[in-house]
Amino acid sequence: MKRGSSVTKHSSYIETINDDEYCYAVSSIFVEAFAKLFHISGEEMLFPDTLTTPFGLFLQQGDVIRDFWLDINETPKSLIFWPDEIWSKYANNLKDLTYEENSENAIRCLNEMVTNALAYVGDCVEFLSRFRNPSTFRFFAILQVVTFGDLALCYNNIQVFRTGIKTSEGLMAKVFVQTKTMEDVYGALYDFSSILRSKVDMNDPNAETTISRIEAVQKLCRDSGTLIKWKSYIIQSQSSHNQALVTLFFFDIVHFHNPLRTGIPQSTTEHNWFNILRNKIIDSYIEHY
Repeated sequence: MKRGSSVTKHSSYIETINDDEYCYAVSSIFVEAFAKLFHISGEEMLFPDTLTTPFGLFLQQGDVIRDFWLDINETPKSLIFWPDEIWSKYANNLKDLTYEENSENAIRCLNEMVTNALAYVGDCVEFLSRFRNPSTFRFFAILQVVTFGDLALCYNNIQVFRTGIKTSEGLMAKVFVQTKTMEDVYGALYDFSSILRSKVDMNDPNAETTISRIEAVQKLCRDSGTLIKWKSYIIQSQSSHNQALVTLFFFDIVHFHNPLRTGIPQSTTEHNWFNILRNKIIDSYIEHY
């Protein structure tokens, strides 16, 4: 894996899915740094890169899929974070996928992007299962669940190329409030994977791979033995007096970690932005909880 090389040379163009350069630079570094911070504090074990890297890649791939519309319409120049290896199968220019006449190819490209991200879910679950501190676990678990929910929402959804996609604030608030244990993670992943499975079109060229990866996620959840106790927050809504607060806080931590959307210079990606993020999260957590 070429970590960061392409980002340095051309920060808004990614060539192959094997390099994952952009995703590693802005998210895996974030995960690795936080994991080391918690280890130094004595709260957690030292996580291997084989777990922190896939977790970070999953988070950021979900982000660039969901935010395609924002990135492609960035001024003065579009930000292109979808790898050429995928989108070039479906268009000569990535922005061509936003045109109505290219809708079929746009959907196929989108579905392949989501399918590619699903390959990381097993490692993400293993990463979460090793946490010892409940608060630290919750921090990462919420990011995992919301990213998976974003993928389920985006899959086979042409609005990714038309107006952009946004997970409802109510659902994100419920995820924040109800994600406390690994059992909650398994339940949420099973819910979202079921939604994703229902959207798969067998005429899609990657349908078999998509279904295989969804079924692997669902098997992982079933094998946990915890689903019998799970009450779906997608089907059964539960009110919370704290929804406004947790939704605001959640948007803050999810979107703040992307330096390209916060005005943080790209050159500080591996240094200053991490300290800013760390302090922002800690301050918010102390203030509200």
